[in-house]
Amino acid sequence: MNPFCPNDGTSYNFYLAKDGTATTGTADNFGCLSTHSGEQWLYIKVDTPGDMKFLTTSTKDHDYAVWGPFASKSAAIARCGSLPAPVDCSFHPQAAEEVNVLSVQSGSVFVMLIANYAQEDQALTTVVAPGNTAGYNCQDPDLLACPLVRLSLDYECGGGTGTYNYQCTPEQIVEEGASYKVYNALPWAYKLAFVSALRFLAGCTQPDLGTTTVACLGLNNSTWILLAANALLLLLLYLSRCAWQVWAVLFVVWLHVDAVMCILDRRLNKRPVAKKPAPPPRSNLELFAYTNNKKGWKEKAYSTFELKKAKKDAKVMKKIERKNSKHKKNLKPILQGGRDIVNMF
Repeated sequence: MNPFCPNDGTSYNFYLAKDGTATTGTADNFGCLSTHSGEQWLYIKVDTPGDMKFLTTSTKDHDYAVWGPFASKSAAIARCGSLPAPVDCSFHPQAAEEVNVLSVQSGSVFVMLIANYAQEDQALTTVVAPGNTAGYNCQDPDLLACPLVRLSLDYECGGGTGTYNYQCTPEQIVEEGASYKVYNALPWAYKLAFVSALRFLAGCTQPDLGTTTVACLGLNNSTWILLAANALLLLLLYLSRCAWQVWAVLFVVWLHVDAVMCILDRRLNKRPVAKKPAPPPRSNLELFAYTNNKKGWKEKAYSTFELKKAKKDAKVMKKIERKNSKHKKNLKPILQGGRDIVNMF
């Protein structure tokens, strides 16, 4: 049954179909309604206690009956087929009716039948009447659970079976649209939970919320991570009864392909293991060698020490050569004089 909301502050246009009569084989007490062609079965849930009064207007003749109170919508549906005498009823040949049920209680549910006596396609408008003090709960959990998806309702009253279409009002679209935004957030929550599991449970360091590689898994972790992700997926599918399954399928395909491709990349392209870095230098000499050479710091330090020793030896040898050169220069005249004396003899 569709919810009927007479107090939303604006006119409530309800599509009144000319077909849909189902009266045979039923023990419902229709009260003053001799016939009820084009019937529409609705329910009204009271939010705050008071007197329930509202007007219904259409272009042609229509009639109504109201049953209740019931403890819940499910209790009202359970009585369909054996409804007692209505608490309010009208079979007047007119296009405007006033529903009047006094002293309704909070949480109670009433079943309302609107019959299209004119058997012509027409719209019905309802507004609260003067003297109405009751409040109404216009949100249908069944509709909000599947936002903007269900466009037909099954016969649940009148003793018949079948389906007829209904039209969403602007108020319903606003309410269901808000719920739809919540359901759209669920896939992102699922995706965030998956990459968080990769990050903290599998030791991955580069999770990504985009469509690129999430993280590289080891074969020992990938299996149970994917199983956990699928268990979460099944839980979300169970909790959501709508077309959100399409989103879920897309995301689980993305998760599997991304993880499997990453595993294959790890298997087929094994990365070389980096060498263990050398310990930090313990002196300025080691630091100099570490920052100015490409070898290990010990080898760098040794090379630097040898270089300094070689430079020192070269400096000493050069000094010795200079001394020898000076001595040779001083001995040259003496040697030349000796040669001259020898030549005289």
